[in-house]
Amino acid sequence: MLATVRDVLIDPNGYFGENATEPRLLLPVAVVVAYAAFSSAAYLPILLHFDGNLTQIFTYALLDVFLMNGAMAVIGWFLLAVTCQTLSYVLDGSGSFRRMFPLIGWGFLPLIGGHVGMLIATTIAVQGAPSMSVESTQQMALAAESLMDGQAVQIAVYVSTVLYLWSCYIWVFVLKHTRDLSLSLAVVSVVIPVLLLNMFGLM
Repeated sequence: MLATVRDVLIDPNGYFGENATEPRLLLPVAVVVAYAAFSSAAYLPILLHFDGNLTQIFTYALLDVFLMNGAMAVIGWFLLAVTCQTLSYVLDGSGSFRRMFPLIGWGFLPLIGGHVGMLIATTIAVQGAPSMSVESTQQMALAAESLMDGQAVQIAVYVSTVLYLWSCYIWVFVLKHTRDLSLSLAVVSVVIPVLLLNMFGLM
């Protein structure tokens, strides 16, 4: 598996050129699950920093962070695949959705690193900060936002942006090999859906 991860990250053109015919779903699912888990865990240090009603904190953590991030990971995977498929069809791409969908999941690999970086940043952000007493989920959201203004978090955001571009790089070669597109048309088939989904907060 480590060799596969290395090939996807370093040589997606070669990897998907050889493995786009009968892709397996299990490993991409594991990648997206890890992405969802770390995207939720990135905010754990802040949630544990709150001092207040434990039931409210648990409810906020479960519903607003963990379930939402987990759902958005799966939804984002599906919507990205659908929009890429649709646009590539307009650009005369050919190839089944069944082949492309699992491989789109591999593109979330670099994003896991971004959330690991955010976990480290939020851990740093709460160090030395006084515990925050909160009475409502609205106060929790505001308190969390204030803790996210630190330098460590801002650096993590910049790193995440670079890793997002790396994900796009992987997705381009997924489209190139599963939808039989030229490199330039594959770039268009990825960039436009990614921009649209981010504009509407769906990824």
